Amino acid sequence: MNIFSPSGHINRPQYLLVFLSVLIVSIVLFVFSTYVQYSWLAVLILGLIIFLGVLSIFAGIKRLRDIGKSGWWCLIMLIPIANILLLLFLLFKRGISDSANLEPNLPPENTVSPPNAP
Repeated sequence: MNIFSPSGHINRPQYLLVFLSVLIVSIVLFVFSTYVQYSWLAVLILGLIIFLGVLSIFAGIKRLRDIGKSGWWCLIMLIPIANILLLLFLLFKRGISDSANLEPNLPPENTVSPPNAP
């Protein structure tokens, strides 16, 4: 899973992990920025928070693809209250990676090889 790219799919547990990680780090950075007395450090922290926001948008695009929706639905996150509904939708809606294996190089489960012909 490459979190620095909007391509691919992620399932519900992976999305939850990315979302909680970004949320916790953003809260810690925000609290830390209130005690910073140097403006350059506050700007650096703001840049990190924006970077984390981009990562969460990438995760949302991947999760929307997993559900079968377009990544453009992620723009709903800009609308107040609708963003909370979209977040809940992304956390609870089953996707295709929940029911199917998307790894390209793994053999399918429960395969029976044909008998060797004499």
